[in-house]
Amino acid sequence: MLDQILINPAVQSGLLPLALALVLCLAARPLGLRWGAAVAMGAAYLVSHLITLGLPPLPPVSAQQKLLYAAVGLLALGIALDAAHARRTPRIAVMALAPVAALVWLALPVLMRGAALLTWLELTGAALGAVVFMARLEQQADKGVTLPVTLVAAAVGTGVVALLGGSASILQLALAVAAATGGYLLANWPRQRQPVGVAALGLAALVPVLAGQLLLFTKASPLAVALLLPIAFADALADRAPVPAALRPVLLGALCLVPFLLAVAAAWFGAETPGAYTG
Repeated sequence: MLDQILINPAVQSGLLPLALALVLCLAARPLGLRWGAAVAMGAAYLVSHLITLGLPPLPPVSAQQKLLYAAVGLLALGIALDAAHARRTPRIAVMALAPVAALVWLALPVLMRGAALLTWLELTGAALGAVVFMARLEQQADKGVTLPVTLVAAAVGTGVVALLGGSASILQLALAVAAATGGYLLANWPRQRQPVGVAALGLAALVPVLAGQLLLFTKASPLAVALLLPIAFADALADRAPVPAALRPVLLGALCLVPFLLAVAAAWFGAETPGAYTG
């Protein structure tokens, strides 16, 4: 019975990480650790990842096998920077370059075989997008629930683009990031009691890694992936709007919908083989 429940994709990448992050965030709250919520979110994601794709071999060979180890490294890096109270300039540099390093590692076999010019251009675009995305989210780390709301929108957008681009695995992993972050938001509703802090940037870094994987290894529309990037800038408009602070997360979510819907439209019309999944 339990096995049948756990093989349901909606449970693996939706209900399970959402519920687990909610429970772990509530359990971590009395500890008063600044990075406690990020640990809870990261743990929820990793459990979902393991149930969805299983434990990859060591050393990993394919890009999909490397993803789990990249995720562990990114999550640990974010927590370490937060726990060490790293200064802003070094932490921006580290967290902006970490997903780039992960993308290069994922693409290394292709690059070593003599990648085509298009592959190099896609990798360069993915790397630049990752740097911009992470630099923006670092600015949101201490702005209440701005970072988690942005992260949910970006992760769901990546998942939908993956769906239309034919990658079921990236769809599930992106939704797991969104669900784990959603668990945090539920645990801190209606009032935020736990900061996400710099530690949450480790989980956030998975989004540009997954988006880069879409560019490099699937038939997803490059335009659709690029249109997801403005989601990271929606908070700049929300901060200027004359609305009560309590309504700002709602406004932020609404503003994120604009680039989200544009990306989905581009993915829909740019899909080469709608409904054909590459894994």
